[in-house]
Formats: sequence, structure tokens, C-alpha cells
Amino acid sequence: MQSRLLSWHRAAWPFLLTGIFLGSGFAARADDLFSITGDVSAWTFADGLAIGWSSPVQTADLTISVLLDNRASAPSEATAYLTTSIGPGVSAASEIAETTVTLPASYHGPVDLFDVPVLAAGSYWLSFSAPTGDIAWAYADPAAIAGADGFDYIGYAEVVRPKGLYLPASAFYIDPDSSGYEIEVVANSEPPSALLTLGSISGLTALVLLRRRKRSLSPAGRLAAKTAATSVVPSK
Repeated sequence: MQSRLLSWHRAAWPFLLTGIFLGSGFAARADDLFSITGDVSAWTFADGLAIGWSSPVQTADLTISVLLDNRASAPSEATAYLTTSIGPGVSAASEIAETTVTLPASYHGPVDLFDVPVLAAGSYWLSFSAPTGDIAWAYADPAAIAGADGFDYIGYAEVVRPKGLYLPASAFYIDPDSSGYEIEVVANSEPPSALLTLGSISGLTALVLLRRRKRSLSPAGRLAAKTAATSVVPSK
């Protein structure tokens, strides 16, 4: 009786540990949703530039980054806008987020612009207003354009001067070419996967079975099992 109980426990624990591992170790991972990368063919003054993409589904916990350069010998500023559209008639009602970035002198590298809790399915534009300083955006041609299932590249855009007081409301020329300004949209976490669900079920199932087995023993049986477990001497 005691040996069967100990054997059953030894058989159940691997399922329990596997369930805990699968249920916790794969809970979250970063995932590229949309990106434009490649060898930089030019650095373009960022004032009046924009990039657009579309998403078929709601996404959450996003970081939007770009590759920028400050060629000035002093800090430079630019204002970035994340909106659902660009062009005449656009107002702040279409704005998702806005931020001002300050790059130190001679900076060159990636810049995290926005941390966005949730984006609904739809089209989005990232645009820059940089009337002072010398901030440039990396331009890749040809570009490696990648997106998760259903994510599409709308194109890159440049303001047709003069630009509006609210940059996204300016008139833009949009080019749906296979080139563009470098950007990366990353989901920092994702919903539980099938693997996570399977692991959670495995762990819970093992716990339930252990609990049921314990309840099925009589008081004398539980005492005998406890005594047997405490009398085990680890092998050297």
C-alpha cells in the first residue's frame, strides 16, 4: 500500500512540474508586428516625414521605435505624432500619442518613441515635425518590410510645403514603394498560447489528482504515508 502510494506520487510529480514550467516559463515574449529595416541608403531630414501601416486586429503593450541621427554638434529636438490618418482636415481627434524627443549631439541609433497600451485594428501613421536642429531619419532602399499576418505597409509620405501648424494635417505626398524610413513596432507581450494553456491544464490536473488521492486514504492510511515519507533516507 505504502509503496504504491509513493510510486504514484513519484509518477505524478513530473506532470505537476511540467505544468508549472509550461504555465510560467512561456507566459510572455516580444513579437515583431511591423518593421522596415535594411541597409541605410540615406539620412533624410525628419521634418515632414511619415510612415504608415495597417493592423487587422487589436494589439496591446506596444513599443514603437525608429532609427534616428543627429548630425548637429548640439542637442536637437523633434516632435513625433502617432495618428490614425494624415492629410488636410486631420485634427488632434485622430491622435493616439505625441512626444518630443531630444537627441544629444552627434547621436546615431535607435530611439523608442512610444509605449502604447492598446491599438485597435486600423491604419496608423507616424510623422515628425522637426523645425529646428538637424535630426534625420534612416531611409532604406530597398527595404526589408516585414509584418505579422494581415499587417500591411501603406507607404512613406513627405509633406507638400508649406506644412500645417499641426503637422499631421499637412498635405502629404504618399509613396507606396518598397522603400521607406526605418521603424519597428513590437508587441512586448502576447495572450496565452496553446502551449501555455496545455501546461496550465497539466499542472492543475496533477494537483487535482494528488488532492483526490490524498482524500481517498483513510486516517490510518494518511498516517502510514506520512511516516513512510519522513523515513526515506536520501541515497549518497
